[in-house]
This record gives sequence, C-alpha cells and structure tokens, in this order.
Amino acid sequence: MTASATATLVDGGTNTVTLGLQRKTMLLQNIEIKKVPTAATAASVTIAPLWQALTVSGTYSGTSGSKTIALIRQSDNRTWTATANLHLLPPSSSPASISVNITIGGTTKTYTYSTSDQLEAGYKINIDGTYTEAVGVTLTGTITGAEWLGERTIRFDFDENGSTASGENNGSVDDGSAVGNSNNFPKAGDTYQGCYVLASVVANDGESAELTLLSPNEKKYNNVAGISLEYLQTKAAEQGLNNISGWRLMTLAEAHLVQAVHTALEIDATRSYVIDDDGTPKQMLMSNGTVSNLSTGDVYIRPVTVITVNKE
Repeated sequence: MTASATATLVDGGTNTVTLGLQRKTMLLQNIEIKKVPTAATAASVTIAPLWQALTVSGTYSGTSGSKTIALIRQSDNRTWTATANLHLLPPSSSPASISVNITIGGTTKTYTYSTSDQLEAGYKINIDGTYTEAVGVTLTGTITGAEWLGERTIRFDFDENGSTASGENNGSVDDGSAVGNSNNFPKAGDTYQGCYVLASVVANDGESAELTLLSPNEKKYNNVAGISLEYLQTKAAEQGLNNISGWRLMTLAEAHLVQAVHTALEIDATRSYVIDDDGTPKQMLMSNGTVSNLSTGDVYIRPVTVITVNKE
C-alpha cells in the first residue's frame, strides 16, 4: 500500500496527518485448469504486460513485466492447479492478456485471452478454466475479482477459431497456428485430443471429417534391420494414445507430411523414422525425406492413425 500527504509545520504546534492508503497491487489467489488431456506434460498461466516496479512516490515504472505460474498436475491426471497468493503489479497497458500454456508431445500451444479492465490493483483474482475436447479445441473459464474494491465476474469462451465474451468484455485467441475451416473441423497443423493433425478431409456433405493424427509419443530403437513389419506395427501401436484406436506405422505419404513439418514439431532433422512402404518396412530421414532400407543404427517409431469426427 502507498499513501502521501502534505503538512504545514508550525513551531510549537501540534500537527496531524491523515493518510488514505491505496492498494497498488492485485492479488492472484488460485488457478485451476480442468479436463486437460492426459497426454499433457506441462501447463502454466502467464499474465502480461505488467508494471515492473513501484517507486517511493507511489508511481509505477517499467512496462514489460510478466509473470508465469507453473501448474501442478492433480491425482485425476486431468486437473492442473496452483495456489499462487502472489501480489502482482497491475498491467502496464491495455489490453492485458491471460495465457494458458499446455505442452503435449514437446509442442506448447498458448491460448491467450485479452482483457481491457479486469486486471486492476485492489482486486483479488481467481482463474478457473475448463479445457473441452470436442471438434476443435475449446477452453472456457471465468476470472473473478472480489473483496478489496467490490465484486466482479468476467466470463469468456474461446477456442481455435477465436473467442466470444459475455457482458461487457471482449476477448481474443492467439494459439500460434492457423485455425479451423468453414465447417469448424480441425485442419492440418491443429491439435486434436493431444495429437498433431497431419491432414483433414471434410466429407462432401460437410457433416464429418477424416483426420490423420500423429501421436505425441515416440520411441527410439537400435538395429531393426530384418525385423518383420508385423512386429514393428505392434511397437507402433504401443506409442499411441489409449483414448484413440488404430495406431500404426506411417505410410510413405504420411511420412512425407511429417517430414514437411518436422521443424515445427521440433523433430531432430538427423532422425530417421520407420515407415510402412507398401507392405515393406523402411525408414525416412527427416532432413530431406530420403527413404532407405532399415539400418543397424538408431531409428524412431512414431505412429499415426486415421479417425472420423462428426459435426456437433
């Protein structure tokens, strides 16, 4: 808290100064993000931009501050929380942003909500979000400020196509990728149920889409030369996600899709991945897409599957 007052002092007199204290911070209390995919390996919330310092005179300075709070996975494996109880300086500019960062398979997607007037000094803030797995990815939540200066609730819904808000608030989403299609199905480059979407083909009637998914899991093997395709397919299935079926080795065409985006997926260009080349197990080098017979060196298995999703 800060306060200031001017007093005129008279020799021999008694002087009284009354100070009206002002809260110069906001209190971030609790954060809870629910129904996060079980494949997630990390989650956090970032608030920015914040003032960086408070001067003796009670004014703010430094405009590029931010605070990231790491969340802890709870026993249900779907809920990530943090009891922050952090006093933070308020935003240095408007709109400020609250970002939810979720890491799956080495790739972090950030969902950013822009807010013009809800993060203010003098308020206690709670963040409560629910990640909903549907066609596309939806994240809904509330931010509640209360007690110090009154009570305020801001509700917002946002997904890969943007955001909508209730009441007087407006929000937006920036997840770092191109979004959706006219039928609101996931498209190539999106994430669906924790998997990277390699391809998306919408049916002619617009009621369903066929998605080619790349698992976030992979495993390194050494000296697989001479091993049967059937055995390698079994090992591929082991790296799939339990909530999705049909995991198998990449075909040659699917491997080319992976190779085209291996940098975005943070795949080392020197790695080779096992593929099913028309019934023959081979390997593809990520740096240039070269296909060769299985070697005695290191190779990786990362499965794909094709599923159909229906319009809600």
